[in-house]
Amino acid sequence: MANTSGVGDPGLLRMSIASQFFSGEETAEIDTMTTSEKVVDLLNQAALIVNESKITILKQVQELIINKDPTLLDNFLDEIIAFQADKSVEVRKFVIGFIEEACKRDTELLLKLIANLNMLLRDENVNVAAPWTDETIKHCLYLYLALLPQNHKLIHELASVYTEAIADIKRTILRVIEQPIRGMGMNSQELLKLVKNCPKGAETLVTRCLHSLTDKVPPSPELVKRVRDLYNKRLPDVRFLIPVLNGLEKKEVIQALPKLIKLNPIVVKEVFNRLLGTQHGEGNSTVSPLNPGELLIALHNIDSTKCDMKSIIKATNLCFAEHNVYTSEVLAVVMQQLMEQNPLPMLLMRTVIQSLTMYPRLGGFVMNILARLILKQVWKYPKVWEGFIKCCQRTKPQSFQVILQLPPQQLSAVFEKCPELREPLLAHVRSFTPHQQAHIPNSIMAILEATIKQETESKELQPPEEGRGPDAEPQPLLPRVSQDMIALRLAQEKALKRQLEEEQKLKQQQQPQQPPQPRPAGSPTPPPAEELVDLPEDVPEAETPTIFISMQEEEESFGGENSLLDFSLEGPCSDEGSSSKTPAPAQPTPVPDEPAKDSQAAAEAGSASPSEEPPAAPSKPGTEEEEKIET
Repeated sequence: MANTSGVGDPGLLRMSIASQFFSGEETAEIDTMTTSEKVVDLLNQAALIVNESKITILKQVQELIINKDPTLLDNFLDEIIAFQADKSVEVRKFVIGFIEEACKRDTELLLKLIANLNMLLRDENVNVAAPWTDETIKHCLYLYLALLPQNHKLIHELASVYTEAIADIKRTILRVIEQPIRGMGMNSQELLKLVKNCPKGAETLVTRCLHSLTDKVPPSPELVKRVRDLYNKRLPDVRFLIPVLNGLEKKEVIQALPKLIKLNPIVVKEVFNRLLGTQHGEGNSTVSPLNPGELLIALHNIDSTKCDMKSIIKATNLCFAEHNVYTSEVLAVVMQQLMEQNPLPMLLMRTVIQSLTMYPRLGGFVMNILARLILKQVWKYPKVWEGFIKCCQRTKPQSFQVILQLPPQQLSAVFEKCPELREPLLAHVRSFTPHQQAHIPNSIMAILEATIKQETESKELQPPEEGRGPDAEPQPLLPRVSQDMIALRLAQEKALKRQLEEEQKLKQQQQPQQPPQPRPAGSPTPPPAEELVDLPEDVPEAETPTIFISMQEEEESFGGENSLLDFSLEGPCSDEGSSSKTPAPAQPTPVPDEPAKDSQAAAEAGSASPSEEPPAAPSKPGTEEEEKIET
């Protein structure tokens, strides 16, 4: 019972915990063993046990080493770290806690710890099964990552391991490094030292650390300074600047844009998220050196020799995708400033069309932009001019008033590219009041009516009628063949009319001298001769040849010249050729207000025709021909 007085003694308590695993004889042997021998014995037992008892034995080792003889840490460090590769999560957590407690008591222990971890990561056959897996790599990194926020010097050793590790280990390190780095903070002197002296091969690791530090908070001035020096003096890799973009000056960001937008699309998206303030995360109070409008303008002003146009267009599309950022007001300011630049940016009209597509209510503002571009002689910039025409085409009829402001040569060029604009624009002009039309220059009207004038010149139309002014409304014209046939018909009919009049005069003179001839039975009695004299010319005669011929007659006329002349030059039949079945041509309807020269030309046409027969001699009264003429 003497031992009861020493129940409070920690050494006796630890002995009682360890002695529960041994028999009486073994207990006697343990009492004679040194602390070092006891630790060895417990570690051997823990290595053989596969159940939960392993944690209990390791706890005994922790009590013996840390509480009784801390000097034993140096001797048993490797054996304890070996349990870091155990399959049990609880065992791995225990080892981390064990090492953390040991390092608090002996700071020099970290040097040996680092050397041991380096060996684990570089040697595939030490304490871990080959080949490396994501799980086994994490087992070896647990200790590093757990101690990193407490001892920042470990970051240098981790970077050294990273540079020599295989690709699988590098990928795992990049995935698990975020939380420990945030625990260090961007003001860590060791971390700033790593950025300044970035080891060769550790660039990706350093960039990952910078992203982790600045993901939710703006970069500190000291961190920005170190990154700027690294970029300008040692490693001109633009990826270093991405985490600290919001800490750079506006000029520096604009200079880096050509390189930034040529990176991977995912990286470019990250760049714009940082500059536009659209990255996710609570507590994000980042202020960008460029506002949204300045960023879009900077993209338009990128030199095409430093960055391909395809990358610039993709970057501008990323801006337009942010509808909450690029409102109609922001885009209006952007278009206004781009339009005032000299020379005009190549993508100006593309942005104008995209803005109008997103916000149709900007139509009036866009028309003002187009009008001002005419004053800046937009046609001197081929790409912008092409976009100008497309914009006018898409915004018709609203753009008609702008198109009418173009010089004649440029207006003609618009119609060459978009001929479908001519007719609606001409109709628009003709809808003006006379006062409004008076303000349209004649040169513009000449371009608008160029199509009609070209048709007139190409088809050799007849001269305009007298009395029509040059500004008269153009009338629809018949085809050339129809015009020629009508003129020929009119000339023939006039010749026939004159011939009939002469015959009637001769009959009037001969009727009193000649006795009436007996008429066949059943023939109608002809009217008195004086009725023929008093017959007014404006009364329509029977079987008057029509002036306008049908399309079928026109097509038949193409069969040959003789068919046309034979059909149109029918004159009075002679006595020998007359029969009861051949009707005499009736007197044609006179055409009023014919010019004298037309009558003369018609007479010449009628008399000069080779197929026209000479006028027949006057028929005797009482003949069938006379009877038909009189009736």
